[in-house]
Amino acid sequence: MSASNFPLLRDLPWQRIVPRLIAWLLLATLALLFLIPLLWMLSTSLKEPSDLVGFKWIPSRLAWENYEYAFSFGL
Repeated sequence: MSASNFPLLRDLPWQRIVPRLIAWLLLATLALLFLIPLLWMLSTSLKEPSDLVGFKWIPSRLAWENYEYAFSFGL
């Protein structure tokens, strides 16, 4: 395949660029809507009880013992 077979951005008409841009922006927004709660849940699971008050994404100390405590109960 030669390089001339791949359309460059300047070769595409605006009627094709705008819908693609809108689709990418919509998909990126949807991805963030799904990822933010998952990242918040992970962040919260690694916090100490004193860090749960307030709005902080990254805890002051990663409390990995929260997972040890949760998994110690078994199934």
